[in-house]
Amino acid sequence: FGTFVATTKARNAYLTPQDPDHDEVLAHISDRYVASVIDDLDLLKTNVDERAAHAGGHMYAIRRAQDDMITDTLWNSGAVDLGPGDGVSLSVDHMLALLQDMDEDEVPNDGQRFVCVSSPVFNQMIRFPEFSEAEYIGTDGIFGKQAVTAKQWMGATWLTYHGTPRSADGATRLARPLKKQPSYAADKAAWKSAKIHHCFAWHRNDLGWAEQAAPSTSVALENLMAGHSIVTKAAGGSAVLDLDGVRAFTVDLNGAAAN
Repeated sequence: FGTFVATTKARNAYLTPQDPDHDEVLAHISDRYVASVIDDLDLLKTNVDERAAHAGGHMYAIRRAQDDMITDTLWNSGAVDLGPGDGVSLSVDHMLALLQDMDEDEVPNDGQRFVCVSSPVFNQMIRFPEFSEAEYIGTDGIFGKQAVTAKQWMGATWLTYHGTPRSADGATRLARPLKKQPSYAADKAAWKSAKIHHCFAWHRNDLGWAEQAAPSTSVALENLMAGHSIVTKAAGGSAVLDLDGVRAFTVDLNGAAAN
């Protein structure tokens, strides 16, 4: 959706209606399923709600898959990279430059900016006094007061996600380790040793999620299996709505100290 421009008019003159751009954006819808079966008699042998445990695990897997779909969209967006890049360590100046670049492109600074980084990168950030100490951010924003999964700083929400892309060479994306996969052990070793982390920033209005079917779970008794089948499914897809509001932010954890 395009933008408007405020104008003036002469007394008793007519205003000129503005017609903002309306562009179509393609979001590829992808179906996701999780299924499991619980033996009916097993429900008599435990003191926990097995069906609720399965349903909760299903929902986590679905949401994780959807997060990965959004990450894939950001990775393939071609957004300009404002991170310190290869060979240079992260500094507060890089974080401020990221937000400043969004300011200069007139990306609204209205509390709806988000920056998603990996946990190792976030752990570097909290070592910066300007990001974590009360002398800079006040007592409401300090760490340790409550469980923190996201942090407000300089008008943006900084959050962590373990699935942000990683690479060994800055270009070739590593496969994220997924349990149940034959390559899990090798993927996990490569993932943990990777020092180049690809993070992203965006405005809420510039990254979209098309939800064709919200996640839902159904439970049915399968008589011939003498068990309960549990199926969770969802359909959706993500797309960049305006590339001006999206940034990449590559961090090298082995980088030398910034000048």
